[in-house]
Amino acid sequence: MSRGRGWADGSGGGDVSTCTLGVTCEVSVTHAESGGHEVLVLLGVLSSIANGLVFPLIAIFFSEMLQAFTLYDDADLRFEVQKWSIAMFIVAVAGYFFNAGQIGFMSSVGERLTTKVRMDLFKAILRQDITFFDKPTNSVGALMSQLSGDTALVRAAKRGGAVG
Repeated sequence: MSRGRGWADGSGGGDVSTCTLGVTCEVSVTHAESGGHEVLVLLGVLSSIANGLVFPLIAIFFSEMLQAFTLYDDADLRFEVQKWSIAMFIVAVAGYFFNAGQIGFMSSVGERLTTKVRMDLFKAILRQDITFFDKPTNSVGALMSQLSGDTALVRAAKRGGAVG
């Protein structure tokens, strides 16, 4: 895959990638800027931050509950332990929703970006000259394999998997 600067017409508007079959694709460096996904990314980041605070809060609440066991009065002990148990339960339930938000928002953005890459590649294939499709290496099966394979690489990179 070779890379160059500029649009397919040479105007210099973005990155141009020549894929394995020789199809020239216009790929923006950051699709998130052009796709309007900023709100979903922001919600995903905020959910991630809140999700990261769950275990430290539970540790603090647990230490406060252990501190309550030093009390001699049974009523005070029971009240303090119940208070910190309820606080831990609330944080755990909130952590469930923060985790769901983190996964949901980030997956939604990732799938939208993968769909955009797939659409860009499909449009690039459709813009090819008719002689491009006469080559045996550019059969329908090979082009569809590239369409699904290249976007699978984007999906793997998005999830932090190995590319290549």
